[in-house]
Amino acid sequence: MSPIAVHLSAFEDSLADNTGHLCQTDDDRVRRIVTGCEFAKLADITPEGVQKFLRGLRNAEDLGHRTYNHYVEAMDAFLYWCVTAKRLLANPLMGLERLNTEVDVRVKRRALTANEVGSIVASARSSGVSIQLFSPEQRGRVYILSYMTGLRKNELASLTPRSFALDVVPPTLTVEAEFSKHRRKTCCPCILNWS
Repeated sequence: MSPIAVHLSAFEDSLADNTGHLCQTDDDRVRRIVTGCEFAKLADITPEGVQKFLRGLRNAEDLGHRTYNHYVEAMDAFLYWCVTAKRLLANPLMGLERLNTEVDVRVKRRALTANEVGSIVASARSSGVSIQLFSPEQRGRVYILSYMTGLRKNELASLTPRSFALDVVPPTLTVEAEFSKHRRKTCCPCILNWS
């Protein structure tokens, strides 16, 4: 039976075409669990071992419920790949319980208000500072575009002139699947007032 490191390397290679940062984070989490549990072979993986390690990690590092679940999901993804690649007959962590994220909210997320966005845009425009080759006015426009569309930084960075359909009503912009958070081609209305 192959050492688990061989399977981890093959899994990492299989992720080469996916988004880099997320794949690296998941790979790091899987490797941390494998190392912490001292799993030498796939057959060593048990729900009890993973739970014990993650509980210890939660206590030692004050790991939030959401982060705990991300570790479980990363391990699940690795084991699902092992099953589909015929390296395992079944996922030994199938049904491993996730923690309730609603009882451990570390950061309460909310959308910015129109006034808060207005303050950010005004601050950018009046700053007189160019950041990452964007003039103050360009930065203000990027902030407005982000606010009005809900697009993330990488999604915005992927936009080209072809992303915009300005000859339709309402005008639209399209984010290709490879850059979209949901890995689907996304088309959204682009009704903006730059003033």
